This record gives sequence, C-alpha cells and structure tokens, in this order.
Amino acid sequence: MMMNSEKSSEGATRTLLIFLLALTMVGAVLAILAGFGIAKIIPPGAPQAVACPTETIQSKPPPEVSLNINNSTAITGLAAKTSKLLKTAGFRVLSVVTKPSPLSVSSMELRIKEQKPQILIATPASQLDSAVTLQNYFPLSLVVIKPNEAPSIELYLLSDGIKTQSGVKEPAKLRCLPQDTRIKFSTAS
Repeated sequence: MMMNSEKSSEGATRTLLIFLLALTMVGAVLAILAGFGIAKIIPPGAPQAVACPTETIQSKPPPEVSLNINNSTAITGLAAKTSKLLKTAGFRVLSVVTKPSPLSVSSMELRIKEQKPQILIATPASQLDSAVTLQNYFPLSLVVIKPNEAPSIELYLLSDGIKTQSGVKEPAKLRCLPQDTRIKFSTAS
C-alpha cells in the first residue's frame, strides 16, 4: 500500500513539474513574440512625441478648432456624448470613432494634480493654439505633440465622467505627457 501511495505522490509531483516547465516555456515564447511585436510597432529610434514647449501659447476660438474624437475606452457612446458637448461649445468635430490610445502606459500611471487624465490631445506642432483651447476646456487632459504633421488633432477619451470648463480663453502653457512616455502613433493619424 505504501508503494502505491508513494508512486501516486511521485507521479503527481512529476506531473506538476512537467506542467510548470511547460508553462514556463510558453511564457518565454510569448515574451519573445511580444518583443518582436513591439519591435515592429515601435522600432528603436522611431520618432516619439516632440518636446513640449515651455512658453505660454495663445488659445484660439472654439469654432476655429477642428478635431477627431477617439473613444479609447470600453464605454459605449462616450465619444458621441463628448462630440455633443464639444459641438455645443462651438468646436468642429470631424469624426467620432473607437480607436485605442497611442499610450503604451496605462493612464492610471499618469497624474494631473493627483487625478488621472481623462483625455489625451494629440496635436501637430502647427496647431498648438488649438491644443491650448482644448486643454482649457478639458482641465484633466494631457497633450502630446505628434512627430509628424498630420493635419488633424486627435482627442483620445481615456475615461468617463469627463470634466469640462467653458469660457476659458486665456493663453496657457501646455500640460504635456512626460517626455519619457512611450507613444505609438498609427500612420493614419
């Protein structure tokens, strides 16, 4: 009887060790594949966000600001709701789509006055005045300056309960993503 019990225990231990070894090998293969995937998406030396200007920038009137809205959450209808808010405030909304954020870190890791950002404003350097207007309207937003001169501003919604403040037309300094934040822009934006 002891023999069967010992053999059974030894067999269970051997099965567990084989399972753990297989799991470790699968994890290693997945890590290698992920590494290759990241290398294709963000090749070393790929252009990242442009440095944030430190000077104060004049805002422009909302009717002169055109943008695309990207719902980067799982919340259905968030982009349509935000589009309605922006149109009511006078902004020109060009498109409303579901599109992942270009952030390679969770927005939970970023903070604005101890709160997580609700919106990422991706703008070409030629439209910093529009970005200031949007950032004045969305106080919990961060700006990233795109490395290419894609003509449009992309508004990425990162969470629900978006806070707005209307009527702010002051010049301001942009609140940008930290310079070391990894970003991947699609070629279409």
